[in-house]
Amino acid sequence: MADPAARPAAKPRRLAIDLGQSGCRVRIDNDGSAEPTVINLPGVGPGSAPAESLSTHLINHLTERLSPDAGLHSVAIGATGLHGRQLDLTTVFTRWSNAYGVHRLLVADDGTTAHLGALRGSDGVVLSAGTGSVALATGPGGSARVDGVGYLLGDDGSGYWIGRAGLAAALRHRDRRGPATELSRLATQRFGELDSLPRTVQDSSTPTADIARFCPDVAAAAHNADPVARAIWNEAGALLARTIVAGAAAVDAPADVQVSWVGALFDAGPILVEPLIGELRHALPHARVIPAAGTPLDGVTRLLHDEIPAEIAALVSTIEREDG
Repeated sequence: MADPAARPAAKPRRLAIDLGQSGCRVRIDNDGSAEPTVINLPGVGPGSAPAESLSTHLINHLTERLSPDAGLHSVAIGATGLHGRQLDLTTVFTRWSNAYGVHRLLVADDGTTAHLGALRGSDGVVLSAGTGSVALATGPGGSARVDGVGYLLGDDGSGYWIGRAGLAAALRHRDRRGPATELSRLATQRFGELDSLPRTVQDSSTPTADIARFCPDVAAAAHNADPVARAIWNEAGALLARTIVAGAAAVDAPADVQVSWVGALFDAGPILVEPLIGELRHALPHARVIPAAGTPLDGVTRLLHDEIPAEIAALVSTIEREDG
């Protein structure tokens, strides 16, 4: 049974939800009667997921935090796995309406909400990098989404990409196909004997998440001056920079295009940011690299308040009750 103390004291009116692969943040707007409440929920996991599955995941985890009479009017969701698609929200909306009496539902790709949060509606390119990676660009040529196609075919330079590269390097060292690296020791610490690593990963119910969890180990080795790990991070930075450059080109961005980035991957610090900026300066020497003005969750909140330019609005799926 849910702890009553865990529920917000005031009746929430709007939810802003940032749903990622490894975690989910929910901002409960209490309609001015109290400060917004932010809670953390489990992520949805890697890969593409239909809107129905995402909503089931969210509603199931929210039931212990929000009562059916919560009085929700609007729900906005920025979600991973949508790959920029426009959605038919009819079935999804019925679920939210039945569960919480929701009047209005907005759903957007997480790259869209990251852009809204980071640039607050201004034109430019925003890179989101965590377990996956995606960039959204807006400019004179409209909008363009680059990468974000999932770990099987892309997400270049992402946490998954780095984790996989690190484990592959450890196995190459084991087989004498590659140089010695601290990654071998770190992989053994995390997964056990390297001889069993392929089977361990393949037999896991969450192989993608397991591989991505090795990313911090690759960072630790790079910070410890391991040349193999440093090379992985250098390549990741270059790949992410190329994603930004491709986005800028796709929308005919000006030479001084604004560029920003968000995501847990940047917690790695200079081992990622320095090669990224180096590659970016080579391709876009006049680009203005600026700190993100807000988080993806802030971007979702902007959806609720209709604070979005036309080229972004075209990327948002919306449905509402006829009676408002």
